[in-house]
Amino acid sequence: MIPISANVTVGDGSPEQTGNIATDEEILSWAAADYMTKNSKTVSVKTLNVSDEGKYEITLYDENDEVLDKYVINPKTGVGVNSANEVINLPQTGMNTAVEMLIVIISMLMIGIGLIVVMYSRKKHDEESVLKNNLYSD
Repeated sequence: MIPISANVTVGDGSPEQTGNIATDEEILSWAAADYMTKNSKTVSVKTLNVSDEGKYEITLYDENDEVLDKYVINPKTGVGVNSANEVINLPQTGMNTAVEMLIVIISMLMIGIGLIVVMYSRKKHDEESVLKNNLYSD
């Protein structure tokens, strides 16, 4: 195990240089936020070690230095498992529920229908203009 304080980064340590999803500090913050959201407990201390396989082993502690949970995360994808072997996906962004996804799909359909109506009304208006011009030009 290599502690986070060791020189384990490439270049300037930015995600662009390392190929990781984010900086080490961001991944630690995401792990703590994930735990606090799911368990309603405050995380006071976070440690990160890099395994021989390159996975991030994150340990989350409470204010009494008791271990709350351990995450093993692939720093390139942000996906891993916790100590209960549940899948963890850091960060939790985007559409996380079926209801939110349904709202997005319905919104897109409404936009599509609106565009079709506008195009149809424009076409109809153009046809009426042509007819009027033909009637008055004779």
